Amino acid sequence: MKENILSKDELSKLSKDDLIKKIEFFQNNDRIVENLDDKININYKELLEATSDIMFVLNKESKIVFHNTRWKTIFPFMKNINIGDSYIKYISEERAERANEIFETILNEGTDIVDELIMLHDVDDNPLYFSASFSPIRSNKDEVVGIFGIMKNVTSRHIMEKKLKENAETLEEKVKLQIKQSEELSSVKSLNEEIIIDAPMGFFMLDPSGIMLSENPTLKKMMGYSNDETMVGLNLLKHNSIVESGFKKLYEECLRLKKAKRSHDTPFVVSKTGKTLYLSVTMKPMYEKSGILKKIIVMICNNTDQVIKRENDYKAEKFSAIGLLATGVASGLRNPINKIAMDLNFVENNTDEDNQTFNYISSIKEELDIIKSISGQLLCLSDPEVKSKTICDLRNLINLHPVDFILKSMKSDGYEVELNVSNDALNVLATENQLKQIFASLITNAFEAMPNLGKLKIEMKKIVVKDEEYGVFIIEDSGFGIPKENLKKIFQPFFSTKGTKANGLGLMITSTVLENLDGSIGIKSELGEGTSVKVAIPLFKSEE
Repeated sequence: MKENILSKDELSKLSKDDLIKKIEFFQNNDRIVENLDDKININYKELLEATSDIMFVLNKESKIVFHNTRWKTIFPFMKNINIGDSYIKYISEERAERANEIFETILNEGTDIVDELIMLHDVDDNPLYFSASFSPIRSNKDEVVGIFGIMKNVTSRHIMEKKLKENAETLEEKVKLQIKQSEELSSVKSLNEEIIIDAPMGFFMLDPSGIMLSENPTLKKMMGYSNDETMVGLNLLKHNSIVESGFKKLYEECLRLKKAKRSHDTPFVVSKTGKTLYLSVTMKPMYEKSGILKKIIVMICNNTDQVIKRENDYKAEKFSAIGLLATGVASGLRNPINKIAMDLNFVENNTDEDNQTFNYISSIKEELDIIKSISGQLLCLSDPEVKSKTICDLRNLINLHPVDFILKSMKSDGYEVELNVSNDALNVLATENQLKQIFASLITNAFEAMPNLGKLKIEMKKIVVKDEEYGVFIIEDSGFGIPKENLKKIFQPFFSTKGTKANGLGLMITSTVLENLDGSIGIKSELGEGTSVKVAIPLFKSEE
C-alpha cells in the first residue's frame, strides 16, 4: 500500500482524471474501515453527466465553474463551453439583458428564480423551450457566493400547453359569441343547460354591484357547496377571500377598462373549507346596446393540482441534484478521512505529551471530527431506494445509541426528562439510521438550549388527519427559545446561532429527509419560554 501513497507535491501535479482514479483505487483496495462488508462502487461523475437536464454553477463574478456535458447532446453545434468563461459569452444578444437581470437578482436578493421559460433554437432553427430554475449558493456566513442552475427541456410540454390554451381560447370565444347573441334571461339559462352546466370549469354571472346571479355545479363543488346549497344572491365583493386574493381589484379593472381581464394561478382561500386553491380567472363585462353595463361573466379554472405538481417537481429536481452532489462528495471523502485519522493516531501514539506537536495533533483531530460529522450528515441527504428501507417503530428510537446515551446523561446531570410513549406501534417505512440521526439531532438541540438545566418532554403517538394515519413525536424543552426573526431561517443550510462549532446543516438535512419520507416538521417557540418540535411521518400500511 505504501507505493500508492503520494506526497503533497505529487498530488498537486495530478490531473483531475488521474486524481479520480487514485481515489477509486483507495476505495477499492484500502480496507480502512473495519466491518465494512459491502462496498458500493458508484461513479458519481457519470451520474451527473447521465442526467437529462443541463446543470451548471456560476461564481459571483459570473464565471462558469461547473457544467455537465448535456449541452453537447442538445446543442451539438454550440462551441465548447470552457470552465472560467463568463456565461454571457454563450448568451445571444437579445437574451443578454434578461440573463443579467436574473443573475443580479439572485446575487443581490438571494431569491430563487423558478420555471423561467427560455426559447432557443437548434441547428435547423427549430424552437426549443427550456424551463430554467436558478438558486443561490450560500457560504457559511449566509452570503451568496454563486448560482446553481438547471435547464429542463420542456419543448413537448410547452407545445401541448400552447395547443390547450388555443383550445381554451376557442371555447371562450364560442361562449362569448353565444352570450352576445343571448338577449333574454331564458336564452342565458338555455346556454347554461347546453354548455355551462357540464363544463369542467366554474361559470357564474354577477350584476354590476357584485351580486351573484347564477352558478354552475362545477363552481359550487369548487367552493365547497353541496347540490342543495347556493351562492346566488351573495355579494361576492364583500367577502374577505375575494378581496385578499385580488379578484375584487380584477373586477374593478375589468369595469374601468370595459374589456375582459384575466389572472393566472392566483392563490385563493375558500372561506367555507379553508382550503387554498390556485385559480385562473377570466372576467368579461357585458353591455346593452345603450352602453349600460348589464352583467359580468366570470370563468374559473382550478389549476391547483398542476401548480402543486410543478412546485413538487421543482423541489424534487433541486433536492435530487443537491443530494446527488452532496452524497457523492461525502462518499468520496470517507476513506481519505479515515486514513488521515489512522495516521494521526499513529503520530500521536509516537509523540511525547510534553512535545508541542502533541497539542497540534489533538487540535487537528478535533477539526477532523467536525469534517467527519459534516460528511455523515451529507450522506443523509440521499433518498434511499425502497428496497433498502425497513419497517421501523418510532418508539424504539429512545432505546438506540446515541439517543439512549444522551437521555441518560441528561438525567444524571440533573435534567428532568419526561417520556410519554404510545402503546400503539408506530411503524414507518424508512432507514433506521436516518431516523436515529434526526431524533438524536433534535434532542441535542433541546439539550443545548438549556445550559442551566431544565425539562425535556418527549411524546410519541399516532394521529389521524383526513383518513391518513401518522406517527408523531414531539420534543419540548424549557430553554431560551428561538427569536421570531430566526424561525424563518432555521431550515436554511449553514444558518446557525451556535458559533463556529456548528455547521448549520442539521435542520436542513432533517427537513430534507422527512420530505423524502412524505413527512413534515413544525417548530413553535417563544423567546424565554422554550421550543416545541413536532415531526409527523406516514404510518406503514400492511397492504402496501
